[in-house]
Amino acid sequence: MTLNNTEKLIDLILARRSTRSFLPDVPDRQLMDRLIDCAAAAPNAHNAQPWRFYILEDGQRRMVLLRKMMQRFARDLERDKVSRQEIDRRTFGSVETFSQAPVLVLACLDMTDMTGYADEPRAEAERIMGIHSVAAAIQNLLLAAWAHGLGGCWYCAPLFCYDLIQKSLDLPQTHEPQAFITIGYPDTNAAKPLRKPIDEIRFRR
Repeated sequence: MTLNNTEKLIDLILARRSTRSFLPDVPDRQLMDRLIDCAAAAPNAHNAQPWRFYILEDGQRRMVLLRKMMQRFARDLERDKVSRQEIDRRTFGSVETFSQAPVLVLACLDMTDMTGYADEPRAEAERIMGIHSVAAAIQNLLLAAWAHGLGGCWYCAPLFCYDLIQKSLDLPQTHEPQAFITIGYPDTNAAKPLRKPIDEIRFRR
């Protein structure tokens, strides 16, 4: 990689922002496939490539799923003694976020090709390695989207209702929902978020 390209890559990483507000234009399928290709180039444990991506194109099916998720979310908040006004605000806000995104991607973990262990500690470590791998792929997806003039945001809502999502979308049992990624063309310039100074996150021993 040339110095010029290196600087472009660094600038891309530092410039990327989470985008939560999009124009209505929908990225075409070819571009989305390109982003998935970039996601699949991520480093991963054993080269098992334990990621599976679903692009939720069926608007009606998406809304049915989101309504079910909203109902589950509302029940959880009720158990937490959250006020009805706050429950309505948070649940309807979540549905709006995921329904209005031009593209909604569901990232799943598939442990099928990961190493199996009989003992719990190593099995848990292997599972965490799989989750790390999916997370790396999601980061690649977001960076590739930004490089193509798209914005995106990573949401972990599926972790709280993975069984509901599996059933609603008729997913294989081995495809475990991990995250939603909203993708689209930004309609605003997101502000740079505050980051901790390097002295608070970098240590030497």
